Amino acid sequence: MTQSLRDFTKAALKKRFASLDQFLTRWNTADRKQAVVEELEAEGLPLGAIAEELRSDLDPFDLVCHLAFDESRCRGENVWRT
Repeated sequence: MTQSLRDFTKAALKKRFASLDQFLTRWNTADRKQAVVEELEAEGLPLGAIAEELRSDLDPFDLVCHLAFDESRCRGENVWRT
């Protein structure tokens, strides 16, 4: 049985970040957000390519929230309201 890209990515992200809080802590403490993206790429999770394959226009932060933690909206819709 072949695992879908979405399922593979979710499982790999959950392995890296056990909870949304753990991901948020890592993201918020990173000096450069791109460093987190590069870490994931080094672990075989190229978020840009994954987003393209899934035909998603989410940024890396929202993509991780959506795929790994089933958050339909994390930052994207709320950032501009504050």
